[in-house]
Amino acid sequence: RKELYTYTMVEEEVKIPSSVHKVPGQTVRISLSFPHGPVQPQQVFNYLPINSFGFNFIIQADFEGAKPGSKVPSTPMNIWLRNALPKLFQTAVARMQTDDQLQTSFYQFIPVASEIEDSFFLPLVESLTKPLRQSQCVLTSDGRWLLPENVLFPPAGEFEKLVTCDDVGSCMEKAFLSPHIDLGVSKIRTVLSNLGVSNFSVSHFIQLLSNQKFLSSKSPDYFINLYKVLSRYLSESFVTKASLQGVACLLLDDGTLVTPKSGPLYMCSEEGVHQLHEFEATLPLLHRAFHGSSTAVAFFQQIGLKEASAKTIAVERIIPSLRKMPTEDVILATQYLKERLDASGCDAVKDKFLLLTSEGHLARPMELLIPSPYNPCPVQEILQDAFKFVTTAYVPTVPFVPEPPTEKDWASWRDFLLRMGAHMLFQLTKTPGGGHLCNTLQRVLEGGRTPQYTERLCGMISTLWDFIRPYAVDDKGDPSVFWRAVMMYRWLPGTDGRLHRPRDHDLYLRSKTAT
Repeated sequence: RKELYTYTMVEEEVKIPSSVHKVPGQTVRISLSFPHGPVQPQQVFNYLPINSFGFNFIIQADFEGAKPGSKVPSTPMNIWLRNALPKLFQTAVARMQTDDQLQTSFYQFIPVASEIEDSFFLPLVESLTKPLRQSQCVLTSDGRWLLPENVLFPPAGEFEKLVTCDDVGSCMEKAFLSPHIDLGVSKIRTVLSNLGVSNFSVSHFIQLLSNQKFLSSKSPDYFINLYKVLSRYLSESFVTKASLQGVACLLLDDGTLVTPKSGPLYMCSEEGVHQLHEFEATLPLLHRAFHGSSTAVAFFQQIGLKEASAKTIAVERIIPSLRKMPTEDVILATQYLKERLDASGCDAVKDKFLLLTSEGHLARPMELLIPSPYNPCPVQEILQDAFKFVTTAYVPTVPFVPEPPTEKDWASWRDFLLRMGAHMLFQLTKTPGGGHLCNTLQRVLEGGRTPQYTERLCGMISTLWDFIRPYAVDDKGDPSVFWRAVMMYRWLPGTDGRLHRPRDHDLYLRSKTAT
């Protein structure tokens, strides 16, 4: 039974140089034939088959002195014939690139050193491969033919979901290998590697991330997958924290991309995920979609980013900038802290924080009194010449309250101002023994030294007693330094025209009840 075989053949008649042949001008015909069927070792011919030396295509040339079953002698003529083959091989490759049957499989015809069984033909491996490295001979996934050095093997594992051919094309001027090229054939991968096709590596990925076009249109979900991969690479030391510092791979809530070294960045707080505060919108805040992602949070922590707690923002961003802020920004920042800062946070920042005064200046909270309508008593009416007061401008622009402020709103602000260290009436400081003293007591008690002033002051003490009571005793339950001073100081005018101590009046009974 006869079998029909199909080959793609290229041939050339070349002039033999005088250096290898005595008869000038004589020519010789050489040809190469590439089977369309199964790839297997083919014969080298001198019209008659000489031997199979490991090539997967047929070589026909007038090798002198070569007999069937023997090796090819290393004569000047045979060396010249061997050296004439690479040019013809390039012609064959160009033809196979246009052949639907061979354009994805012709790489099997490119020899590798381990296949060649005759040392005479071994130099042919490099001489056939070298010109192809500078030839657009590799088919890409988008159907182009590119230089091998501009082609990458398709990404594997997590890269497969993170990188597309369009990405490497637009950002790296490279392309992925065509999926029609069967990398399951081990020789094809070896040959392509020899030509210069490389694996998509971590370094390629970092190079890709460094191009701002790459991430500019990616979704938050994409970034979560990205951070998962980068977190693992950091853990396994495939990349370093330093190598990512200049890479704009961090997506902010406003859609901006920034680098880790661009300055303090913050993770969105749990409250901010549901309702972003107006002040938070001014921060370099990482996208709120990352808040619930443990992998994204782990990555942020690895590169040194901090969760955007109100305390952190107050210490790092608000307090250092307060004196430089316009008044409206000071108010906005304080409103934000009022909404987000818990009691422990207030304790941590109050010694360095500044509140806006009724005169538009900034002052430490402990230097200020809280006026009405925060305060149920209009203390500013009797103490305005002796003390500074917190501005009331914080409340009319409270976020999320489009209607006029209610008594509850004012009370909520009063509680915040107290936590921050402002005072209702007496400016109190804690003593080492657990009690309190008031350095401004004399200024409050003496006031105008009129019965009318004293009457209003006593009324205020009575109204504010729930606020004053905790400071009237020390940790042991004894009257505090502050309250003993109130009791012992002569500040109540009597009918005899003199000033008396409270113990001589009804206020003493109130103090006994407290202590």
